[in-house]
Amino acid sequence: MLLNSASLLAQAATRIGPGTTWTNGVVLLAQDNTNFGSRIIVPDAGTLEAGLFTFIRSERERLTVEAGVRLDGRHISTRPTRQLNPPASPVAPFDRTWTTVNGSVGLAWQATDNVRFRLNASTGFRSANLAELSSNGLHEGTSRFEIGDPDLGLENVLA
Repeated sequence: MLLNSASLLAQAATRIGPGTTWTNGVVLLAQDNTNFGSRIIVPDAGTLEAGLFTFIRSERERLTVEAGVRLDGRHISTRPTRQLNPPASPVAPFDRTWTTVNGSVGLAWQATDNVRFRLNASTGFRSANLAELSSNGLHEGTSRFEIGDPDLGLENVLA
């Protein structure tokens, strides 16, 4: 398999007051894989992931407050790939897009020079990868046959 990848992270931080910094940014990842081998388990596919984020941090003497929000999107588009997904295959070519918003907030209090208390709350997500969505074949090294599920949704968590 040939996997071509390109990524970008751009961010800018601005001081908006004494001890307070505001950071904004964008994250991009583009991937394209093409199968050339004789054994194929995942189809030829393109993936595009993008994220926009904003984050603020304020430090006052012994107290630090942080909060942030992030918008993420992921698009996977598979292509017909030789023997992997012929007509009547359980895993047909597909286009899927997931979008989610996550956030975090946290406090840190430096009680003494050697003791710091932290309190954080955040959300997170995970979208399925190409193999989980579209595999259709014997997985080398595990002696099992895998069939993906292109209808898998997002996994969300609050921590």
